[in-house]
Amino acid sequence: MRGAPQVSFFVLLLFVSFSLQLECEDFQIASEKRKVDGRVVQILFADSENTQIYVLTSKNSVYKSSDGGESWKKQMSYMSHSDDKQPGYDEAGVQKMFKSPIDGHVLFMGFGYQYWTTDGNDQSYDYYHDKDSAWKEFIPSTQQGDAILGIKYSGSCLVYESCYKSLYYSEDWGANWILLRSYIYKASWADNGSIYTISVPNELQSGTQDAIPKASRVLYRINSQAEVLYESAPGFFDFDNSNGVIYAVNQVNGTLQMSISTDRAASFIPAKFFDSVSDYPQDVSQYTLIDNSDGVTYLHVNRANSINYGTIYEANTNECEFWPSLRSNRVSPGTHIIDFQPILGQNGIFIANQYNISLLMGDSPVNEQYVTSVISRNKGGSWSPLPVPANSLCSSPSCSLHLSGPVDGAEILTSREIPGLLLASGNEGTVRLTRDDNVNLYLSRNSGVTWERVQEGPRVFNWGNYGSLFVSTTAASETSSVEFSWDQGKSWDSCEYYSEPMEVEGIVPIGADSLEFLVYGSTDIDGDLDGYVFYLNFSENMTSVCTGQNAPGDIASDFEAWSTMWEDDCLLGESTTYTRRRRESVCLVTSPPFAVSSATCECSRDDYICDTPCYTPEMGENGEIDCVLRDECKSMEDEYECDEETVTSKGYQLIQGDTCKGGLNLAATQQNCTSSTVTTYSAFAVDFLSYVMLAVFIGLSIFSLVVLLILFLYKTNDSVHQKLSPLIPDWCTREPGAVDEDEDKLYSQLDDSSSHSLIDDMFE
Repeated sequence: MRGAPQVSFFVLLLFVSFSLQLECEDFQIASEKRKVDGRVVQILFADSENTQIYVLTSKNSVYKSSDGGESWKKQMSYMSHSDDKQPGYDEAGVQKMFKSPIDGHVLFMGFGYQYWTTDGNDQSYDYYHDKDSAWKEFIPSTQQGDAILGIKYSGSCLVYESCYKSLYYSEDWGANWILLRSYIYKASWADNGSIYTISVPNELQSGTQDAIPKASRVLYRINSQAEVLYESAPGFFDFDNSNGVIYAVNQVNGTLQMSISTDRAASFIPAKFFDSVSDYPQDVSQYTLIDNSDGVTYLHVNRANSINYGTIYEANTNECEFWPSLRSNRVSPGTHIIDFQPILGQNGIFIANQYNISLLMGDSPVNEQYVTSVISRNKGGSWSPLPVPANSLCSSPSCSLHLSGPVDGAEILTSREIPGLLLASGNEGTVRLTRDDNVNLYLSRNSGVTWERVQEGPRVFNWGNYGSLFVSTTAASETSSVEFSWDQGKSWDSCEYYSEPMEVEGIVPIGADSLEFLVYGSTDIDGDLDGYVFYLNFSENMTSVCTGQNAPGDIASDFEAWSTMWEDDCLLGESTTYTRRRRESVCLVTSPPFAVSSATCECSRDDYICDTPCYTPEMGENGEIDCVLRDECKSMEDEYECDEETVTSKGYQLIQGDTCKGGLNLAATQQNCTSSTVTTYSAFAVDFLSYVMLAVFIGLSIFSLVVLLILFLYKTNDSVHQKLSPLIPDWCTREPGAVDEDEDKLYSQLDDSSSHSLIDDMFE
């Protein structure tokens, strides 16, 4: 009995010690705090070394770090007139930051009439102010150093008279400007320093530009001296320029349609959508170019009867024939953000969210439970639900993994430098759930083939050291702690970086290889919003460096070989093997995963998609996707003009960029038209031959009747007989019994009194 209080004391001590949150310093994690005057709305890394970092707050203030985020200094006192409220806006300070391709060069856009530029040296800023007209937007060049475009409102916009926008060009980061064109609606950089813009012809440039009929708008390509290099026909409303291809929305017969140019706007070809729809979008924003970087163009289109979802179409880049890849794809009605993400580091893999329309009908507003996450490994050729983790409690055959997406402001974390690695928020189940107690953090180490739950609850997360270090914190409530993992989520440690909790809004690594992070968020105390930026450095938390990079798979090596094979299948005809850190090896890496070998695979069904537009995918009896000829194409199946060769489709085509060789051959075949192997003929060809044969028969019949008539008259009519006799040879009119004397002599030589015949003579 005497020892009982002592035991109770140690139990209490143990409980208290585990209840106390360890500070990050206890893990050799350095932390620094900077309070800012509002929520963080933009973070800009100004140089390639990530030492110069700018933060913009919701109070229009700029803070700068010159040491990679460790310390910060407010910049407004160094920016002349930054506290002057601007007319028409009644605000002062900075509303957006822009970066030049040149290290350190940043432009800070104020409200309307003012902006500042810096080359990154110390706290030095050049101030520019135009009291007559306000700037709307700046568009830095991504290739030409300090070249930048600026769009400015006319001074008359303040009094709402003859309001229009003008386009300017600067080659010295805003120090001097050249007027390129007025009455412009949109502009972007083209190639070789030229510029695309939508405007109206000079003779229509008067009054307020929004009052000018939309049908008068023209797409121009101009140079930096304002010379017009190209001028389209009227009716162009919007455009996107990507990788040398222009996707323009123009008016055709009163509808908004897409046209495409692959020759720098010299010509446009109407896009054709092979799903027999006629309800074209009602607004230019309902056409959204997603991507065209890998030989395929992905375009999202909202039809007139839907604002929450649309169809993703795809076409080979430089072509204009689009076929539907994914229907009912989720989209944000206000921002037109698309729930569609390419998985970086491996071409051809996409994850998207789509509505189950069969369940959605009749629900108003849209029920987010009916959103399903799907994945494609063949550039959108086919899609399937994401599998649940192996240890999932959901056992129904209809269970799948539902991930948050760009519409939710929670994109899948993926990197070109770290192929295969994915982190995402979501839930497991038959439907999508968004309550905090249903959302978890999920990891895939093989580009989405399999998944595992690594943390419970909604999370804010990121990684560093090329994916070796995970950093995470709760998104469900205010917090002052952070969790981190060196084995990619198998185990976690937690530490407190500050004594006061805040709502964490983001975790940003200072470089892909970095062990330094910025954790930013805000607190709201009685309506007073304060922001915070915390600097966390894990450099001393882990000092062991991984070894054995050149011997992946060896017992003593910290590295493994990982193949891009999707279960037992290659991706796009190729299998690549990478060397990457083992998950269980708790150590630092000095380089990202790298490819050590690559092999071309034999072609299989997964390397083909349906040969559009006439073949569409349908589920076959064996559970496989078959490409079936559409009814409207059956009448055209054999219609072709036979030259030297023709192409015969089997219903399939090789995926763009697929490099497979040998194996299953489902590609279209070439046949020689003169060869006996050509056994199919078009309906036109058959009908033509029939008509020719009938004409020949009729002609021969008429000719025979004429000949018989002439012979009859020759025999019965003396006049005809006399006229035709000189024209007819004797052998045609000889009597049946008449014998020519010479002929009689010739044949008499064959007669002999001997008993043997000529045949006998031949065999003697």
